[in-house]
Amino acid sequence: MILALSLAVIAAPVFLLLPAVIRHVLESTISEAVHRRVAVRKVYFNPFALDFALRGVTVSQRDSSDTMLS
Repeated sequence: MILALSLAVIAAPVFLLLPAVIRHVLESTISEAVHRRVAVRKVYFNPFALDFALRGVTVSQRDSSDTMLS
């Protein structure tokens, strides 16, 4: 029981907070690197299965809001 509770207390922030942090870091870092606006709609992360996925990644044109890559 204690092990399950400890695992839940540790896993909850990973499932809830880490995707938001990853999304923010990816958007800001990639935007600076390519000098274009980068948006990530959703980040999925499952530490138990070591599963990571990005959904809705878009890169805009340099001087426009038109999508260059999606």
